[in-house]
Amino acid sequence: MKKKIVNWGIISTAKIGWEHVIPAIQKSKNSEVSALASRNLLKAKTLAKKFKIPKSYGSYKELYKDPDIDIIYNPLPNHLHIKTSIEASSYGKHILLEKPLSLKAKEHGALIGFQPNRPPGLAINVHGRINGKSRMASSILW
Repeated sequence: MKKKIVNWGIISTAKIGWEHVIPAIQKSKNSEVSALASRNLLKAKTLAKKFKIPKSYGSYKELYKDPDIDIIYNPLPNHLHIKTSIEASSYGKHILLEKPLSLKAKEHGALIGFQPNRPPGLAINVHGRINGKSRMASSILW
């Protein structure tokens, strides 16, 4: 049986994306970074070329519309998380979102309750395991 390759789309040329997330996805045996989008097409093309990413877009919406993309990695500034994630979800994309989900708890329901034709998955990337305080708490508890 052939394994399905998960095709990732990255929105933004943020440092966390090119320094950590893109290389990690590219090391995976079942994932591929297939496209990168930025509000600045030249930045998207430059970064895509550097990481050998086949597609680049000058808008996030173009990326959302790409039928080959399964999941969107969203490292945008916190105040844009809900709006951009709902928009990506409306195109049936799964989302890996950098923390926090939003700046205000009352905004969470807008994304969590959003249900397009098929509800996509939502995951929030939290790096708590490597935080010194988290490690100390873990050592005390376990």
